[in-house]
Amino acid sequence: MDFTIPKDVADFLADMDAFIERELRPLERADDNIRFFDHRREDARTDWHRGGLPNEEWEALLRKVRTMADAAGFYRYPLPRQYGGRDGTNLGMAIIREDLAAKGLGLHCDLQTEHSIVSNHVGLLLMLEYGTEDAHYEGLEVRGKVVLTRGPVHRVHQLAVVERGAAGILFDGRRLLPPVRGPMDDPEAVTYTSFWWGEEEPRGWGFVVSPGTGRRLRERLAGGAALALEVEIESRNFPTRIPLLTAALPGESDREVLVVAAEGLTAREMAV
Repeated sequence: MDFTIPKDVADFLADMDAFIERELRPLERADDNIRFFDHRREDARTDWHRGGLPNEEWEALLRKVRTMADAAGFYRYPLPRQYGGRDGTNLGMAIIREDLAAKGLGLHCDLQTEHSIVSNHVGLLLMLEYGTEDAHYEGLEVRGKVVLTRGPVHRVHQLAVVERGAAGILFDGRRLLPPVRGPMDDPEAVTYTSFWWGEEEPRGWGFVVSPGTGRRLRERLAGGAALALEVEIESRNFPTRIPLLTAALPGESDREVLVVAAEGLTAREMAV
């Protein structure tokens, strides 16, 4: 087996290392930013007044570094050249990520948060109106892309992810109930959507955005913008109570019928 590092990857590493020393090391030393990476990092990164979420100063610094890396030509390495990338390979990504991790914690790479100046999460957005028929994919290169769709997600998953190798689905649709609810009523509300795949199916992730966000993304895509998607999930526990309602409805026979229901599921799905 040939373990020689390809010349284009070696050249990339040299340029990247120079960028880290020239641009990022001074930024780490400025304003005591090193506190985000030394023994103080847990406290420095955490907003204790918001339930332990990452604080704004920490996240703003990471955004600044990603913008710097993108402007310098490193961040989009795995993307095709026509979208600002370098047609990076899996081998190249493995070598680059190992090189970054070996440097330890810093603005170049933070394994705890998956922050990196060479993104490993980027997927290009492919806009579809619905994506529920084979004809909707004619002439489109779907593999590895994220499908923006208003169509039923399980049908789109079958056609885009299972059959054509899409990375995932970004859903901006909603169930319309005219005249009560039209496509742009409550445009920033997010629709409850279930992404449940079968055990043997290829896995593709799914996220939901509001119709308003979807409209803005579609306008930019229609205008020729090449949009790359990077997903970051923030989660925490919320103190709450789950209301439980019980009732007995008298009938005309001695038999008892038990009905159990949960929000978001139909009576047919939950009836016992």
